[in-house]
Amino acid sequence: SGCSTLPKSLPLSNAQKSSELTQWQMRGKLAVITPTERQAVNFFWQRNNENYQTIITTSLGINVLSASRNESGMRLTTDGQTYQASMPEELIVKLTGWQLPIDRLNHWLIADVTDKDGEIIKYTDGLIKDFIPACTVNMQPSCPTETRVIYSDYRKVNKLSLPHQITLKTGQQTFKLKVSGWL
Repeated sequence: SGCSTLPKSLPLSNAQKSSELTQWQMRGKLAVITPTERQAVNFFWQRNNENYQTIITTSLGINVLSASRNESGMRLTTDGQTYQASMPEELIVKLTGWQLPIDRLNHWLIADVTDKDGEIIKYTDGLIKDFIPACTVNMQPSCPTETRVIYSDYRKVNKLSLPHQITLKTGQQTFKLKVSGWL
């Protein structure tokens, strides 16, 4: 009887729309562009319901950043040190300088947003082209200033059209993701 309250979860191969996805993996390249640096790294993201794990490595496979989120909070490892926090965005800014709304990425990476989440502009085929989160529109202090997500390439993965190029802009920082694979 306890299992009846769990959210419905479909594997990537059976989902009809991105909002049904609660367990998935993606990998690819990430370009981080700030006023003072340009960095290209590899990334891996794994989602299991609202929990996630991401690993960012150099092209040589050297770990730059590992982050995992579960009901206990965020655990982040960088430069051989492990840190924990209940507010992961603040921890990432403190350790890397990146204004990365990491908790929201579970939904943003698969373009799982609706009008209640913010302002949406769509392509003629109905896929999301541009998304400005409600926290930016309403100028909430927990949201990085001028946050915008741009989806410039979708490809079919089984029955779904999933983003393969995503640009996340937060203030003067830009994160460009190029997805090489979905699982």
